[in-house]
Amino acid sequence: MGRKRKNPIYSYYIYNNETNKSKCQMEGCQKAIRGHHAGNLVRHFFTQHRAEYNKMQERTLSDKDVNSLTEYNKVLECCINLVAIHGRPLSLLEDEAFQSLISMIPNPGLTPNIRNIRTCIENKAYDVRKKIYEELKNKLVCLKIDVASVKSRRFLGINLQFILDKKLQLRNLCVVELHERNTAAFLKDTVLMVLSRYGIEPRQLYSITSDNGANMLAMSRQIEEEIQDCLEDFSNTEEQVEESDIIFSPADSQEMLDLVESLEFERENIAQPIVTAVRCAAHTLQLAVRDACKELEPVFELCRRAVRTLRTPNVALELKRNQLLQAILDCPTRWDSTADMLDRLVNLKDFCKEHYSDLIGDETWSKIEESLQALKPCRVLSKRLQEEQLTFGDFYIYWIKCITELEQMNTPIAIYLVICMKAREGNLLTNDTFLSAVYMDPRVNSILSEEQNERARIHLMHTHQRYINLQLQTQDRPTNENDLNQDNVPHTSRSNIDSFFERRYRERQRERPTEACNQLKHSLIDFLNSPLLPTHENILKYWYEKRFTDPQLYSLSTIALATPPTQVSVERLFSSLKFILNNLRMSLKDSIIDDILLVRNNSIYEKSD
Repeated sequence: MGRKRKNPIYSYYIYNNETNKSKCQMEGCQKAIRGHHAGNLVRHFFTQHRAEYNKMQERTLSDKDVNSLTEYNKVLECCINLVAIHGRPLSLLEDEAFQSLISMIPNPGLTPNIRNIRTCIENKAYDVRKKIYEELKNKLVCLKIDVASVKSRRFLGINLQFILDKKLQLRNLCVVELHERNTAAFLKDTVLMVLSRYGIEPRQLYSITSDNGANMLAMSRQIEEEIQDCLEDFSNTEEQVEESDIIFSPADSQEMLDLVESLEFERENIAQPIVTAVRCAAHTLQLAVRDACKELEPVFELCRRAVRTLRTPNVALELKRNQLLQAILDCPTRWDSTADMLDRLVNLKDFCKEHYSDLIGDETWSKIEESLQALKPCRVLSKRLQEEQLTFGDFYIYWIKCITELEQMNTPIAIYLVICMKAREGNLLTNDTFLSAVYMDPRVNSILSEEQNERARIHLMHTHQRYINLQLQTQDRPTNENDLNQDNVPHTSRSNIDSFFERRYRERQRERPTEACNQLKHSLIDFLNSPLLPTHENILKYWYEKRFTDPQLYSLSTIALATPPTQVSVERLFSSLKFILNNLRMSLKDSIIDDILLVRNNSIYEKSD
């Protein structure tokens, strides 16, 4: 007879002598583990049933052991941050020096290693997704999407933006690896798959900000078509339901009729585009400057030849002896790097004239200085567009300021830049989402024409109706099993009275949409008569202070002003990807990359909040 087993872990398993396997008894888990060794059982319990494992430890450990467990959990948290936040490879956890360091810490459980730290990262990523799911429930959301290649692997990055209180909140949804061509259909399926992981339905999408790529714009259109098909399928399914298939009491018939009519009202009011594709403002600026710089390409090419000469080993050494900075060679597709190249050349002008006067002539130097002066406001604008708390109103203020400064220069290059920027601005002014965001910003809404104001009002009214329908459908949906089994409740006189008032309430709610729609229209028209705000005012704070006095417009502003003008945060996301996916971590699978970046980026966003 063996010794008595005292470890509480055995109570969670059933051991089969014939098969020599221990079967886990946790609900939903039928894992069979070979043998009956406590260490293997604890390892499975720790990695797969963490919450129950912690409860078991709290019940069985002494106060001293509980403190040791708390310290151990802190060690695990530090190991997670080491890998996910600070970009260290998982192989570090197996290094002898690291294991020796860990052995000095009281350890009542498992020793950190690659397998359990990877599991901890997966669990933490799950917690992050669950938190995002709770934040976005019943909300219209705005997406930022971009695709990039890193180490010959292509990734799709998706960020989400919304307003909470008086600040723009940013959340990273995924960095998923793409294994097919970047067609619009494939990108659409991938985006919808990612959204489904967070419980976000397609009808909750308000806008998608991306670059001006044809596949990205086509993807947004296909997502809208997908939503329309879902609504049509719902309508067809509803028509196929026969009256004989539905059993309800006479008291419930009026409620059912009210529900059907409310759904009919919803379908009739979906006339405008559901999802609006928004062109990235930073990319729009990039294209405008590139258009203007085409005339200067001969000058830039001459500068590149001069820079290549200045970057040769002998000349670079001579620059270092003279305590001068090295020349910069630009990336031709990035105008800001071209501006950096010109700026550095101007700083080296005296050195070039003294030692290499044949590289650049005096006339070319004048064009370089003139070009650099004209590009200066655009460089300032480019930096401004990287702000996190950036609304479309802020963007337009910075945009107009840049154009004004260029017009004051009155040089040929500056004037051509203004022409190109105004041409690109036309694409923005035809976007209903942009017009709606500007309409809701009393700092800049005076620039809209009457036709643009009308388009913005119609779009805002449809957006508000979508928001209301989203809330009503959520209220009509059963929340628990008790709601589904109301037949078990005896019908008393009190319940009949409640049903009467319930029906009257639904009738009033059904009559309110038209009344509310007219009221909203008048509120939007009256809003244009509000005094203009100074451009330095915080528009999010302005609306936050109106959340009680004007709740209808406030709820509308939290949707319209949340539209991201740029996708800059997604490009920063790819910078994080380069940091994580370095030469020492090339074998990382796409799933663990997604989890690591989800933990890393959302922790950064929360700190910035």
